[in-house]
Amino acid sequence: MNKIFGNGYLWNNKSVYFMEDEKMSGKERKIRTTKELIKLIRERQGIDIKKLLTKKGREHEVMSIAMEVLQESGYDVKLIETKKGYDIETNATDEEKKKAIEQAKDLLKMMVASTQRMLRSKLGI
Repeated sequence: MNKIFGNGYLWNNKSVYFMEDEKMSGKERKIRTTKELIKLIRERQGIDIKKLLTKKGREHEVMSIAMEVLQESGYDVKLIETKKGYDIETNATDEEKKKAIEQAKDLLKMMVASTQRMLRSKLGI
């Protein structure tokens, strides 16, 4: 069963994202798996565990990851702070923006889970 999500789809429980790579001629699509996307996000900005303890911190992390996802897809993005929290100013459609935010929430959950596993293995728990 294929579940559409983000700018890719979930296939056999493995997320595959299609990203537009500007370096490729004719805007060919590049396939990135969840692991590759998480690795890319970690390389670019890392993940601050302390930030995840507050609601505003979690929202900021989600929005910044969504921003990375949209940037990877070739959109212009800017993170803005609103009275309610954070929002992304982008030239993507609202639908694409919503999908990117949902995808970012999923990616954040996966990143936290993998970080917990890594810490447990290092601490021998």
